[in-house]
This record gives sequence, C-alpha cells and structure tokens, in this order.
Amino acid sequence: MRTTSILIFFGIIAHFASAQNTSDLISTARPSNTIGAGVLAHRTLQLETGFNFVNSKSTSEFQYPNAMLRFGLRKGIELYAMGSYRDFPTDTTQFISDGLAPVRIGTKFAVLSDKPLLPNISIDLNFAIPNTGKTELRRGFSSNAATLSLSKTFKDHLNITLNYGYIWFPLSNEVNRLTLKTGYRFYDRYSLYAEVVSDISGKQHHEIAAGGFQYILGNNIALDISGSKDLAVANNYMISLGLSARIGW
Repeated sequence: MRTTSILIFFGIIAHFASAQNTSDLISTARPSNTIGAGVLAHRTLQLETGFNFVNSKSTSEFQYPNAMLRFGLRKGIELYAMGSYRDFPTDTTQFISDGLAPVRIGTKFAVLSDKPLLPNISIDLNFAIPNTGKTELRRGFSSNAATLSLSKTFKDHLNITLNYGYIWFPLSNEVNRLTLKTGYRFYDRYSLYAEVVSDISGKQHHEIAAGGFQYILGNNIALDISGSKDLAVANNYMISLGLSARIGW
C-alpha cells in the first residue's frame, strides 16, 4: 500500500511537470553524493526520489523512497527537505528496525555563479529536525552538515565538482568529507558521472567509489540509475533507481 501511494503521488507530480512549458532542462541533485554548486531557479518546485537497495556485512536495506523536495526561494537561494522510509529485511545486529528516518531540512545559496573564468561556488547547510523519525534510527541518521561546493563546466559538456563537507553527529563523532565528481553530458539529455567520496574522522578514513547515468525526459522529468561500492569492505554496496520532476510558475 505504501509503495502504491508513493507511485500514485509521483505520477501526479510527473503529470504536471510534463505539462510545463520550459526551455531549459531540469538539473538535479540526484543521483551522486557530490553536492552541485547550482541553485534551483526562483519559484521552482522540484521533487527528487530514489528507490535504493543498500547491502552491508550486517544488514540489507531498502529505502523507498529516499525523497528530496526542493524550492527556489529567490535567485541564488533554495530551501529543501529530505526524508526516507527505511526497511531492513535482514538485520543481524537486531538493533535497527523499520521506519522513517529523521527528516532533514536545509538551504543552499550561491556565492559565485556565471563567471566565465571562475568556478561556480555554493554553500549548503542542513540538519536533522530533532525528535523526528523512529527512535531507533535517530542515533545513526541524525547529523548536521555544512558543505562548500566548487563546480566548473567546460564547453557545456564536461563538468568537474569538488566538495568539502563537515558533518557532526550530536551523539557521536565528527566527519570531514571530500568528494570529487566528473560528469559528462552528451546529446543534451544523457549524462554519465563518476565520483570518489572520502570520509575522514580522526585517524580513520573511509572511501566509496560511485557512478551513474541520467536521462532527461522532456524538459522537466529525469530518470537515473546509479551504484556505489565501498572500497574497503567487499560486500558493502548500493544500487539506486531515481525519478525527478520539476514544476515552475
């Protein structure tokens, strides 16, 4: 029933998105881990959803959906909210149960944009709303983050994006996150990307490699498929299918 309701809701959004008369193509935060430097246009509403499967040594997990709702508040500033339902069909730790993860809200604002010789620069801030989501999931998924993003596009096709993020968990540790993503768009509507993510906490570090493909249907709907692999642990990986839709007025 939950999955059916989600599909119906997204179908309604996609219907309105397909009816929009816009000349520019949708640009999404999905599916990469790297936060782009672009900011959603003023008076634009965009829903980005992912249906994820995550596997690790101790658990397997479905996220349906992993959703992000973005709104262009004004030129150069956007607001967003994120949430997901997490289903753990196998959990050998016996400490995690199915339910809603904490809801996150955030903002991203442009620092520098549309300068021919300089990269686009933005700052992203987000945090988990206290006392939201299932109690058992709050410790593992409640965090606050600040990210600096630099991005440069060459000849409208090749894009390189670099992130530095600082993530802190109220009940545990702090993490410095570095990401590097290279993306290439061809025939305007198709794009590929590859990225490396490194999380550094004290003397420990953890790396993930990821990649994916996106296709833009019309101007306001995007479909994507992606995957990531833990470089240190053999059985840790994620597979994701995504749908995104944009409505402007």
